[in-house]
This record gives sequence, C-alpha cells and structure tokens, in this order.
Amino acid sequence: MKRIKEILGLIMVALIILTNTTIYAYTGFIDTNDNIIISKVMQNGSGTIEVTRDVIGYRLYYQWVEIDNNLYNQIKQLKDELQIIQYFNLYEATMEDEYYDYYVSAQEYYKNLYGTYLEDCSEQKVNENMSIINSLLPEYTDEWQLTTDNTFSKDLSTFSGVKDYVLWVKLEKKDATKIYDAEIFELTGTKVDEPNKNDEDIIDPDDNIIISEVVTNGKGTIDITRDVANGYTLYYQWIEIDKDLYNQIKKLKDELQIIQYFNIYEATGDEQDYECYYSAQEYYKSLYGEYLQDGSQQKVDENMSIINSLLPKYTDNWQLTTDNTFSNDLSTYTGNKDYVLWVKLQKSDGNNVYDAEVFELAGTKQEEQKPDDNNQDEQKPDDNEQDEQKPDDNEQDEQKPDDNEQDEQKPDDNEQDEQKPDDNEQDEQKPDDNEQDEQKPDD
Repeated sequence: MKRIKEILGLIMVALIILTNTTIYAYTGFIDTNDNIIISKVMQNGSGTIEVTRDVIGYRLYYQWVEIDNNLYNQIKQLKDELQIIQYFNLYEATMEDEYYDYYVSAQEYYKNLYGTYLEDCSEQKVNENMSIINSLLPEYTDEWQLTTDNTFSKDLSTFSGVKDYVLWVKLEKKDATKIYDAEIFELTGTKVDEPNKNDEDIIDPDDNIIISEVVTNGKGTIDITRDVANGYTLYYQWIEIDKDLYNQIKKLKDELQIIQYFNIYEATGDEQDYECYYSAQEYYKSLYGEYLQDGSQQKVDENMSIINSLLPKYTDNWQLTTDNTFSNDLSTYTGNKDYVLWVKLQKSDGNNVYDAEVFELAGTKQEEQKPDDNNQDEQKPDDNEQDEQKPDDNEQDEQKPDDNEQDEQKPDDNEQDEQKPDDNEQDEQKPDDNEQDEQKPDD
C-alpha cells in the first residue's frame, strides 16, 4: 500500500512537470501555463487547488457539475491515455528505469480496464484527446463559489451511493483575466437515507459475532468471542435481496477484506499475511478489473456507512439457535437466490448486538415432471396407428385370392390334357405288331 501511495505521488509530480495536458473549457482563457493545479485525491470530501507563484493578486472560484457515468468513463479513458503518454515522455527524456516501470504499470492498468495497450504516444494523439475532452465537458454555469484558502469541498452527506462530477475552477487575475481548469471525480456519498436499525440497536463494534462466510448444505456457524459473558441468547433470520444489491454489498465487503489483510500484514510483517493480502487483491482485480488502492481508515468508514445504508432492515421474525448454527432450507426453491443473514446477540445485561452477512445460495428443489400433452399423445395411439392395426379393404383383398389366383389353383383344360396321355402316348404303351412279333419266337 505504501508503494502504491508513492506511485500516486509520482503521478502528481509528473503531471506538474510535463507539458500541458490540462482539461480545459471552450470559454475563457485556457490554462496553457498550468497556473492551476487541482488535486486528484480528495479526503473527507475536500481537496486543494494550487496556483503557481508567478500569479499574484487573484481570486479563486469553483463549482460542481454532475455528469452521468458514461460521460465520466469516456473522459477518464482519455485522461488515462494522456497519463501513459506523460510517463512515456518522462522515460524518453531521462532514460531512467524507474520511470519506465511507471510507464509499464500505467499500461498494465490501462489494459486491465480497456482490454488493450495504448500504442499511440504521439503529440497528435495528445491533441486529439484534448480536443475530444474539450467537446465532452459540460459547460460551467454562473454559480461560482469563492474559496479563500485554495480548497474545494463536496458535502458527501447530502447523497448516498456513487455520483460522478466535473469540478470547474476559475482563476480571476488582478488584470481581470480569467483562466479555467477542470477535473473529474467519482465520489461516494455518506448519507443514510433510511436508518436500518432502531436507536437502541448496537452494531457489533468489537466483532463479538463472527459469521462463517461458507455455507455447506445450507448450514453455517456463528462464533461468539470469549469476552462475551455466559448467558447470551442467539437469533438469526434470512431476508431475500435482489442481485444488484447483493453485488453492491459484496464489492464493499471485498474491499474491507483487502484492507483488513493489509493492516494485519503491516502489523506483523509476516509473509503469510502478505500472501493473504496479495490473493485478496488478485481476487478483487479478477472481479472488478483493478486493484484496490485506497486502504485508509476513511475508506473503511465510508464502506461501513454505505453497507449499513444498503442493508434491508430486519423484522421481528427471529429464529432461536441453541447450537450457534444457522440454516437455510435449500430444498424449498430452485436456482440461485441472494440473502442477507441477520444475527442478533442478546446479552445477559439486556443489550442487543447485531451483525449481518450476504450469501448467494443454490436451491436443490427438483421440479415435478408432469407429462405434457405430447407425452400423452405418444401413449395413446392415434387414428392412424389404429388404422395400421386394422387391415383395410385392400389388405383383406390380399388375403382372399382373386379369381385369377383361383384359376391358378385349378388346372385349365390344357393342364388336364397334359395329365391324360393322348392317343399317341397310348400307342407308345401298346407294342405294335412288330414288337409282339419280336417277343414271340418264330417258327
């Protein structure tokens, strides 16, 4: 995490040193001399605006213009390309391996987000990107806010979820010359629209409740730390949620898991703890396309606040568990369903402590297979099949010989004539007088 922060710091330096790639408006004077330097990192909704020393006697103003996420992503990709070109120019100018490593890292980051490396690092590419950004930026309004300490801020408590903005900055010089600059931000609101818990409820601040993140055959365990006095009672309940809400909460919890692993490694220096942190980062990147870079306590607080605002409120339908287990009857549904599991720890002193976990479970119910009309039709022979079983008239005709066949069975007159020898054959049977004479000896 420290290394990431060092890289981010160098990015800021590179942006200052290199030739202008400032986002600009299409009205007023463009900040061609980088007189305005807007911080790209905000803390607690605040950031800074630096004005170079050669500008004396000025007034500084800013305003926020909300944009949609598609426009934010278009501008961000163009700016990411400009950043790669800046690293490339730094390396070309110094030939130092350190800057080359930053260039490679920026290229890898770009590929993870957009699926390819940036190949064109020409000055023409810079000009093209600048022109496109200029055409995409929404125009500022007349509602400027004066800043006397060179800071800007956004009240995050006024909205919940993620919103995208363009921050416009106006530098009004002593000679009445006006210079404009702009930067884009994606901010996470901290507003809790509907509190999910009653005032007397206590969210598990000491991690007294540990819910297993793996459910086997619809069952899991709930561990209670030893510092909880004996005599507690444990309850749980399931609340079904939609897929979008599940994904939002899961991403926030994945980020908290990464920060937890990093803090453990920072405290112990153990290589095994580092492997856990590294694996969590790789898992996060495989799901969301980038590594988590913000491991601050502010990030933890923001994620916790958002999760609490997203969780659906539990009901009064608690189920008692006497063996510190929870279960979900998977046989009651088919396909995947997403749930929040609420757990209530009722201590012996009457205090209630709550915790929650999200799960994606696969039902095991088998749908009943009812024969459809087609199957019934197959079991019952149709008229055609019955017709096949019953010989038709033609088949009966084949069984009964026709007159011709009868004629074949009865010999005709010719055949009878063949059976009766004709006169010639009778004559052959009777020896003629000469043969008789041969049989009788002569005198």
